[in-house]
Amino acid sequence: LRSNTENNDGNIRRIREEAGPPVLAVSASVSRESQRRALEAGAQAFLGKPFEAQAFLRVVEGLLRGT
Repeated sequence: LRSNTENNDGNIRRIREEAGPPVLAVSASVSRESQRRALEAGAQAFLGKPFEAQAFLRVVEGLLRGT
């Protein structure tokens, strides 16, 4: 999903409430507050931009394994 800051938390909550897929929050805002909000909203993982391709793959593989 790509959305403005005001809708991010609501979008994540909606996906999780509908038993949707795991949510990986990716944001240029890497503050602890941004990370905390995304995880509290239901994201299973958070990556701050920019990130290395290997880091992205590790996180996605972990989400697919359920870890």
